[in-house]
Amino acid sequence: MGRGFGSLGVRVRHIITYSLSPYEQRAFAGVLTKSPANWLRRISDQLPYMAPGFISLWFIIHYSKKNHDMRLRKNLDDYANEE
Repeated sequence: MGRGFGSLGVRVRHIITYSLSPYEQRAFAGVLTKSPANWLRRISDQLPYMAPGFISLWFIIHYSKKNHDMRLRKNLDDYANEE
């Protein structure tokens, strides 16, 4: 228990690890050239699945707002015999 994590006393041999240096990676490679085409492809792939939900949501919201506005108005025929 007296040794630290880096020096446990066990020597592991013949294990080779590979990694890519962070200085060699290009984080924004192809952002302006490949990304717009990739976005369009992904959107066009998902559009048939997403469009029915958005269209039905629009109709529900449109109907609800119209119905709400209609119910806020007074019916003038109810007050025709008041005076």
